[in-house]
Amino acid sequence: MRAERGRTAPAEGGFTLLELLLALAITALIGAASYAALDGVNRSRLAYDAKAQQLGSLQRFFNVFGTDVRQAAGFASRGVDGEREAAFAVSDGADAALVLNRRGWHNPLRTPRSELQRVYYRFDGDSVVRGYWQALDRVASTPSRERVLLTGVKSMRVRVLPAAQLASIERGWVERWPPANEDEQLPAAVEIALELDNLGGITRIYELLPQ
Repeated sequence: MRAERGRTAPAEGGFTLLELLLALAITALIGAASYAALDGVNRSRLAYDAKAQQLGSLQRFFNVFGTDVRQAAGFASRGVDGEREAAFAVSDGADAALVLNRRGWHNPLRTPRSELQRVYYRFDGDSVVRGYWQALDRVASTPSRERVLLTGVKSMRVRVLPAAQLASIERGWVERWPPANEDEQLPAAVEIALELDNLGGITRIYELLPQ
């Protein structure tokens, strides 16, 4: 029997070049879409983590600030030149926005010192710094210690409410303290307003404890 000429056997299990190119294109599109989705999820997670970290730092700041303010003591101290310093002072233009003497300075080593501590808060460009002096009545050599409590801050404002203005709480706030003739009087409440990156403006009000 003679074999028939001019015929070829059909291909079995193969792909044409066009089919291969189409398959590669589909695979590339799926990969690109998957990468975009994963990148979006990762960016969202990083943004969430950053926001959670910022909120945690903000809460810790308010905890420290609130503790200092609530434990304010109406006892004056002495400055480096021996001048009398107000127990509680707020300024709208000086380096330290708030200076106060507070009770309850923890002393685990029982160092011979007062349990009163002179603390200050100041705005430093994009952060809020808390500092304190090693002694309540200071001399020129009295060291101070500082630490940054909060970053990402655009502005900080501190106001106080005099006890005489409790009836007009909306209009009674002042940005400088103490009054010229009442250097030992404590205000009734303190307000701190912060403008923060990504969070906007946040305000807290703290009532001082009775003396």
